[in-house]
Parts: sequence; structure tokens; C-alpha cells
Amino acid sequence: MKEIAKRQPLRAVFRDSSFTDSPSKINVEEIFKLLAPNTSVKVI
Repeated sequence: MKEIAKRQPLRAVFRDSSFTDSPSKINVEEIFKLLAPNTSVKVI
């Protein structure tokens, strides 16, 4: 996730089933807020 965030994409979309639990989803959102604040993150 950090490598993706470092590239600062416009959007990042992840599958809900790729996360083991809710805290890991929140963790990914926080990583993007720190490393790529302009990236739109969506979990579907």
C-alpha cells in the first residue's frame, strides 16, 4: 500500500474482500492521507 501511495495516483480502488478486518481498511486510508493526500481512495 505504501508503494502505491508513494506514486500519488489520482484514484486508488480496493476490493473489500482483500482486507482481513475493518482496522486494516482504516489503516490504508490513513497511509494515503499521509503519503498521498490528494488521492481519492475507494473500497468496493
